Amino acid sequence: MHPLCLDFLTAVEASPVELAELAAANGLDLIAIMTHPADGVPDFGMDRDTPMRREVRRRCRDLGISIDMTEGFLLKPETDVADFRRALDASGWLEARCVNVLLRDPDLCRLKDNFTAFCDIACEYGLDVVTEWSRRTPLPSPAQAAAFLAAMNRTNAKLQFDSLHLYRAGFTAADIAKLSPSIVGRAQLSDGPAEMPIDRQFDEALSNRLVPGDGELPLAEFLKTLPGGTVVGIEVPMGSLQAQGIGPEERVHRAVVGARSLSAPA
Repeated sequence: MHPLCLDFLTAVEASPVELAELAAANGLDLIAIMTHPADGVPDFGMDRDTPMRREVRRRCRDLGISIDMTEGFLLKPETDVADFRRALDASGWLEARCVNVLLRDPDLCRLKDNFTAFCDIACEYGLDVVTEWSRRTPLPSPAQAAAFLAAMNRTNAKLQFDSLHLYRAGFTAADIAKLSPSIVGRAQLSDGPAEMPIDRQFDEALSNRLVPGDGELPLAEFLKTLPGGTVVGIEVPMGSLQAQGIGPEERVHRAVVGARSLSAPA
């Protein structure tokens, strides 16, 4: 089985401590949290020395939970990579395995310089780096994203593939299978209808995904294509259920059950 991780968007209102407790209650031992504040999501003070941050590390150790990934990092045209140092330091202090950085700069030369610098700073804190490929990046295909990373020549930089982003962009698991397994660092799992109008895809990705197995995406094929041992993040924001008053405990449980029902042998 691929190791499963509870990613924060599945229960976006939950604090990192609560996320760790939700993971433990559902038999998971990995979580992904935010350390760099980002618009539209709660800031729980993970990038500074706060009682919450200290409690997160203590509670994770008590529960046997590890932080697989931290988030909130975007490389935009105006980004000063040095501004991420505090959050990367926090990620290292929290003993995270990797960080996820989103590429949002159309100038590929500047993007390469900033991504290289980001990877070098992350390495100082013992962190691997994954970058989540989607059609919102300036790299039009998984193959071009892989070539971009290869040209950087940073061993701690890999790609993350989100099942929803992959299929909504018109690609399939076969496009992952064409890549070197060494470039695939992580994956994220959610489901959806076979088709979604492009003007509704951003809202779907951000807040209205389906539990794995409840939609029509070929997720079993997606999981089988991933290299053995790839961590699969359960990222299933269910805004419509949240609006109905269905709390994080039930939403997380549904998402974990769905992911387990599909998770393929590594």
